[in-house]
Amino acid sequence: YQSSVVSQKYVVSMPVYGILTQEGGLLAEITGAAATASLYVTPRTSADNRGGAAAKFQILDYAQVKLMATDTDTVNSYAEHINSEDISLQFSFLPSEGLSWDSVAREYREQLQNRGVLTPQEEETLPLVVNMLGAVDDREPLLGVPREVIRSLTTFEQAQEAAVQLAEAFPDNQLVVRYSGWREGGLKSKALEKVDAEGVLGGRKGFLAMAETLARQGIRLFPDADFQYAYRSSLLGGFGSAGDPVRLITSEAATKPSYNIANFLPDEDRLTGYLLRPESMAQRAGSFMDSLGDSGLNGLSLPYLASDLSGNYDVNSYLSRNAAQGYSEELLLQVSQAGYAVMSEGTNAYALSGLDYAVNVPMESNAHPLLDRSIPFVQMVLSGSVRIAATELNAAADDRYYTLKCIETGSSVYATIMYAKSAEVKGTNYEGYYAAGYAVMKPRLEEVGKEVSQALRPFSGARMIGHTELTDGLIRVDYDNGGAILINYTDSDVQMDRGVVPAVGWMSVEGGGA
Repeated sequence: YQSSVVSQKYVVSMPVYGILTQEGGLLAEITGAAATASLYVTPRTSADNRGGAAAKFQILDYAQVKLMATDTDTVNSYAEHINSEDISLQFSFLPSEGLSWDSVAREYREQLQNRGVLTPQEEETLPLVVNMLGAVDDREPLLGVPREVIRSLTTFEQAQEAAVQLAEAFPDNQLVVRYSGWREGGLKSKALEKVDAEGVLGGRKGFLAMAETLARQGIRLFPDADFQYAYRSSLLGGFGSAGDPVRLITSEAATKPSYNIANFLPDEDRLTGYLLRPESMAQRAGSFMDSLGDSGLNGLSLPYLASDLSGNYDVNSYLSRNAAQGYSEELLLQVSQAGYAVMSEGTNAYALSGLDYAVNVPMESNAHPLLDRSIPFVQMVLSGSVRIAATELNAAADDRYYTLKCIETGSSVYATIMYAKSAEVKGTNYEGYYAAGYAVMKPRLEEVGKEVSQALRPFSGARMIGHTELTDGLIRVDYDNGGAILINYTDSDVQMDRGVVPAVGWMSVEGGGA
């Protein structure tokens, strides 16, 4: 992980790229050593009218270090091992007739289906996904000495109450609840090995009672089960910050910092997790699922498994990123075979065979001089197989634009909520959740969620087969059930053969045509 970042960007999660020309196109998939690959692109210039794209592989890892704290110059420190895995790419050539990025997405989806990576989803009800915050750590003075306290944001009883209310408000949707911060210590928890429900939220008894009630109400519960990170050491075994984390090239224990959005530097006071050894995940997952027993739970949130992948540069137990990918795939298979549906943030290709819900999935590309427009490539590939939820509604600058992007990309609404008032996190290390108060978010969630549900209900479970920019600001999205939807981002109504697409609005089209 970097010591600083210059901006917050979305991560490319599928090891593919495409090239389209007038003569035809190709789809290139990185099938070997994808975890150490990146995309290299050269633009067309006045001197060379041919642009290009290729895969670039990191063979030798290094870190930039200072010899002294006061140095301004850095030197490269190299790992003792090289990435020696086989490199391979598979090319698929596409005919020029009807060629578009839709063709590339469909080709990749068909390849994943033929390999058994993607399978049609059985549930056709459009989900509504909420992330409930359980507890966070804070500091309060006791006789003038700061001490840690655990602050409740959403107890198990409150989570049950809010979930039932939302299920009643959205009778035509499948309510899906992710529950983060439910464990001992809240969001800042120890290495996960057993059910250690936080006492201030209601303890183990309250957690299991909530799970049983929500299952009886038809509400799907996905408590966070993070086997990749630990946010504090345990004195009674399980995890120690000295010996259990993976190591950086510089031999330091590897951590995942939180970055300050004002200066993009690591913020040591906020949530920082130690990266656990990937080879230990399966054992701890087995222990955790055994401790669940017959709880009635049928889903688990592996929050970062489909987005984060970490090797280990310890000289005595080196593990490449490509080898670490195998442990992530093993964990997904283990959880799936135990009968649990899986939710995660991100859509890394290696996780797709065991992924049921992908949440916090970007609906737009990063801004870049080489990009002229965004296409929902990930959503086109995964539609009909993985249920996709958008980025957080809480962070949306414009609810109307967020609504239209959800409709355009076929994404369910996703929001983080807490039963406590937003002021509860003021002055804590979790002020980023200032907009998560249930009383504030519920009206927004209902307004946006109901419109998205109305627009996407005819296409739930269908595959997205076309995404066309008809004019500037007017998008048409086609599905394999014969329907289509038109999205108008402009401030003027647009007259079409089938009717008028309202300004900053949408219109469904049945049976093709416009």
